[in-house]
Amino acid sequence: MRPKSITFLCVILFLISGLQLIGSMGCILISHGIGPEKVFKSTEKYEIDEKYLVEPESDIPTVAPDEDQTASAIPEHIGAASQYGLWVSFLILLSVVWLWQMRTKGVYLFAAACGGNIVTQLIWKPEWVIQSQAGIWFSLLLPVVYFAVVLPHWKMLCIPLQERPTKPETDMLGLDVFKIGTTQNRAQKPETEKS
Repeated sequence: MRPKSITFLCVILFLISGLQLIGSMGCILISHGIGPEKVFKSTEKYEIDEKYLVEPESDIPTVAPDEDQTASAIPEHIGAASQYGLWVSFLILLSVVWLWQMRTKGVYLFAAACGGNIVTQLIWKPEWVIQSQAGIWFSLLLPVVYFAVVLPHWKMLCIPLQERPTKPETDMLGLDVFKIGTTQNRAQKPETEKS
């Protein structure tokens, strides 16, 4: 039986790391020159009314856009940073799946991923790490919140899966076709034992 606080934490972490995983994959595509302008490139021509067209001033020279201009304007660190983000978000997603199953290896994997992220941002500081105060504070705050939620339930995580308590059976409400017989038998057993 999983506590509600751990369930809520798993859902939030799954959303955060899932968005980071999608963003990292998008940045990897952009760093290889496959940006949205190439993916969503349309061959249709659109007609625009002349009243919406603005005549260019004669003083300003017009420059034809170069097709390779967008690929050359991409910073070099995007590729390495997005690959790093892809690995971190994948490890956190895997740790969330194991925490959902209430396994201790999910906590250990999360600790390793966040520890590596903190070491990379605060100690190693490679050129491709985005130096932002918000990112550093988030990488420090996330493990604190995680362990504040998980550590009170550590004994439950250490119990083997076969020995964990399950949800208590509740009285049935409504018509459950598959369990009607078991409920009636439970209700009739005390009467037969008394007689």
